[in-house]
Amino acid sequence: MALVIGGLTLSTALGMPLGNLIGAVDRRLTLWAVAGLGILAAIGISMSFPQVTLPTTTLAARLAPLRPTTVLSILVATLLVMAGHYTVYTYIGAITADATTG
Repeated sequence: MALVIGGLTLSTALGMPLGNLIGAVDRRLTLWAVAGLGILAAIGISMSFPQVTLPTTTLAARLAPLRPTTVLSILVATLLVMAGHYTVYTYIGAITADATTG
């Protein structure tokens, strides 16, 4: 879990300035760059992981691990923390614009 959160933080910390830099040229170019990187990542993942076959099961069986309130509360807390992080990343540029543009 720490590796995933660290990867999200690193990608946001590097992606925001890079996206702003590319977006200064053309805002659509930023979206095409993200789409291209996503396609490259999907290809890399599909080539590096083995084929996995899972037995068929019902939706109720798949959602059964969410029944304990501790699991659900941890997932809700993680959702709120991540939403808070992305909210800060969204508005930090506007808040610090006067201090950073000289």
